[in-house]
Amino acid sequence: MRVLPASHIVALSVDDHIMADVIRLQEEISTAEIEIATLEIRINQTIYRLHDLTPVEISLIEATV
Repeated sequence: MRVLPASHIVALSVDDHIMADVIRLQEEISTAEIEIATLEIRINQTIYRLHDLTPVEISLIEATV
């Protein structure tokens, strides 16, 4: 492990830490939103199969959403 001299160490301010947390949380939210959208699609497809809907019926349902 390489040790930097004190003159090369940059301390992060409290604001920098808060911003890093905000960015991390935004990334987690984006990931969760993608997962939710994927699950909604899977749920819808399962319901369509359960009710034996035709592609035309599915199109009508999805056009109203």
